[in-house]
Order: sequence, then structure tokens, then C-alpha cells
Amino acid sequence: MRKLLFLFFVLLHTNRLMAQDPHFSQFYAAPLFMSPAQTLNTDADMRFMSAVRSQWINPAAPYITGMVSMEGRLLKKKIEKNVLAYGLSFLHDYTFDGILKSNYAQANLAYHVYLDKDNHNKISLGYGAMYGKKYLDFSRLIFAEQFTSGGFNTSLPSGELLSNMKPFLSMSTGLAFSRAVDNARFDIGGSLFHFNGPKQTFLKDESQLIPRRWVANASLDLLRANDDIVNFCAVFQQQANLNYWLTGVNYGFSLSSAGKSGYGQTGANLTYLNIGAFYRLHDAIVPYISLYHNDFQFGFSYDQTLSKLALARPRAKTFEFTMSYRFKRDDDDASNSVQCPFSPWR
Repeated sequence: MRKLLFLFFVLLHTNRLMAQDPHFSQFYAAPLFMSPAQTLNTDADMRFMSAVRSQWINPAAPYITGMVSMEGRLLKKKIEKNVLAYGLSFLHDYTFDGILKSNYAQANLAYHVYLDKDNHNKISLGYGAMYGKKYLDFSRLIFAEQFTSGGFNTSLPSGELLSNMKPFLSMSTGLAFSRAVDNARFDIGGSLFHFNGPKQTFLKDESQLIPRRWVANASLDLLRANDDIVNFCAVFQQQANLNYWLTGVNYGFSLSSAGKSGYGQTGANLTYLNIGAFYRLHDAIVPYISLYHNDFQFGFSYDQTLSKLALARPRAKTFEFTMSYRFKRDDDDASNSVQCPFSPWR
């Protein structure tokens, strides 16, 4: 069925595209889209991650976003304990029942440098390049100029000077600092996306640019005596005139029968049940649960809407499913290994 996309129609008539990039409630499952500095910010040699988000099911055609990524180490033997890492990620965004489709391919490079001989303090710098393409199916759109006394007549001219968007290249950079000592780890970082001002328009208007996206993130991990883990986290994003705040807490129940989950341990033979919740300011409460076992992790979250969209009937529903796998070679030289992050969801 053809649809009148009022919201999209309004966006087409703004001077700048006032939209935000796709995002996930389980933001740690898509670290490359949060900051290039988070590329392989873990003790693994490789990490594979994926996430699927289905947003606002029922009152409208849902937004469906899918992501897959791979990260790995480079020149491991030559740079000893420091880490040079690469990341590759692909994201597909399917909106308005497929009328608008977006595809992104991103490549990151990050360098993690330890500032002391005990590996307690680390600084990370990353850069990223994203290739993006959006496709709009004009044949499924109707406009005010096509409205007649007998209803909409799609054979009439739309009155709009529309054309498909050209592919664009977007650049990003990020900086992060980590401190891990005793039974605590603290992370803080920031990043900037689209700093090169890539063009993005369906109106042949060269003045329409993707707004820069600023991101700040912080987290605190506390390892308890019984191997349980408490994690506090917060993320802030600002793009155009839109702000995005998300804070949360996770509790990881250790189900492992042997071994501490702190320094120098890999994910093998570790099992955690993680339960927590996030709060996205003025938007939603997000309960979260995941299971981590032998380097595999599966997560699920549900957005409990708090905004005016909660008044819609049937009620809007948003789900996320995530999966990750961390790989570390067993023959690694222990003197070159770095401290394992406490949180198994990293």
C-alpha cells in the first residue's frame, strides 16, 4: 500500500538534514559506531559482533537496523604489549516498510598504548572512514500535489525535484582512556563523526550536509570478591539539535566453577548471566539480559517507551538481539598479554 510519509516530507524541506544516525540501546554491541577508539578495546586477538534492532513495531512500519563487525590485531609481535587494531563493519537500515534503505560500510584503525609497565593505564586513538548509500523508492511515495477530488492520483507530477542520493564518504575520529587497577576499571572517551561534512540530499541541494555527531562515553566496572561484576555506564550523543542520553547499570552473576575473572584471564571457561537496565532520557527504559559463555555472548533488550508514542494503540514495541564472539590464541606469550577487561560484554 502506498504511504504518505509526512515526517519524511518535512525533512525534505529543511535546510539541513535534522536526523540522527542509527543507534542501538545495547551500544557496546556496536562499538565501532560509538567511537573508532573502541576498535578491539579488549584483550582478544579478534572479535566478531552483530546486532539487530526492530523499532516501533505496531503503530507504524518498523525501523529495522542490522549490523555486523569484525576486529583484529595487526603487527602483534612487533609492537609487543601495545595494540594496533583494525575494524570492519557493515550496517543496513530498513525504514518505512522499505521505502527508504540505507547501507554503510566502515573501516577503522586504532592504536592502544599502555602508559605504565604494569598495564594499568591505557590511551587509545582511532580513525574511521565510512562509505554510505541511501535509496528512496519514489514510486511508493505520494504528495500533496497528487491529491484530487477523487483521492490521490499517483500518475500526476509530484511537484518535487527529487533524485536518489549520491554515495558519500564520512570520516570519524575518537580518543579514549582506561585505567584498570585492583578490582576496578574505569573508561572514558569521546568521538566525532562526519567531521569532513559529507553531502546528503535527495533535493540536489549541495548545502545539505550530514550534521556532525559528537559522542561521549564513560563506564565503571567493579569486580566483587565472589567474581560477580557490577557495571555502570553512560553515553551522550549530540547531532544537529538532537541530544541522546543513555545511562545504565548491569550486574553480572558469575556462574563459573573455577578461576578468577580478573587480570590475565581469557573468556574460556567463564560463564556470566548479565541482568540490567538502561534509561534513555525522555524516551524509554530498556531492560536487558545476556548470557556469556566461553567467549560467546547473546543479549536481548526491550525498549519500554516513555515518550508520547506510548499512547499509540497498539503499543509500540522495540526489540534488540545481539551476539558477539571473542577469539584469543592459546599460544600467546603471557608477557605480551594485556589485562582482561572485567565486563564480559566488552
